Amino acid sequence: MKIKTKKLLFKSIKIDDDFPLIISLNGKSKWKRNNDGQIEVENLINRMEESYTITTISEIRIKPSHCEVAIKDFLKYFLGVCDASCSPQSMWKTKDCDYTSLIVDYKINNEEQFDNICKKILNKFPRLANTENFLIKLQKNENLLNMVSQIEVAYPSTWSVDFIIVNK
Repeated sequence: MKIKTKKLLFKSIKIDDDFPLIISLNGKSKWKRNNDGQIEVENLINRMEESYTITTISEIRIKPSHCEVAIKDFLKYFLGVCDASCSPQSMWKTKDCDYTSLIVDYKINNEEQFDNICKKILNKFPRLANTENFLIKLQKNENLLNMVSQIEVAYPSTWSVDFIIVNK
């Protein structure tokens, strides 16, 4: 028996403001309490680990006023590869607007597919691999690709992103 999966297919997008598209590479981490009792990231852990909290490793923001065509092309691509079972979802907001997230999670049985998506994004947006965009420092000799366990693309809820859900 074949298991049906869902896929999102891009139809159209309309952008009427300059709120940025946010692309985040997320990883797994262990947390601890510091001397002031505040919770902080102790260290990133390999994506194969079982006990973890999701932490943003690297993030970039792209404003439509700088490259609206690239944003539309990228959203069209990412809608087609994101995990339809957990996308789209409204998980967070900035002080200016709410965001809708599209997510791809690392799965050991789809490691090659996940790595290909991640590499394609890093080729299109090499700034994600620049350490100045890292929110968490990688430990020495760690490979960024091996630490990424989730890719999130969040677009402002003010944008009209139209897609259909199809069963594969």
